Amino acid sequence: MTNDDKALVEQLEALAVNSEGQDDWLVMSDAAARIQAQAAEIERLREALKEVFEAWAGSEGFIPETAPEGYLLYLTKRMAHIARAALGETK
Repeated sequence: MTNDDKALVEQLEALAVNSEGQDDWLVMSDAAARIQAQAAEIERLREALKEVFEAWAGSEGFIPETAPEGYLLYLTKRMAHIARAALGETK
């Protein structure tokens, strides 16, 4: 969870504590829980993208011997570059 997300969760929780109505507290508490769940899901997906890119990095030096192997290597490289772009990496 990023610092901005943590700050937002803290603000929502503070609003919930200071709120006079129980319904408001439940709404804020639910929003904070959703933000935390979304942050966890984003981190899980980020790790999966890193793993895709690492799979490509581990295949460097592989020399395809057949056309299908060459095509599969091309697809793997393409997926790795898509993952890298999604992660915001430029190398």
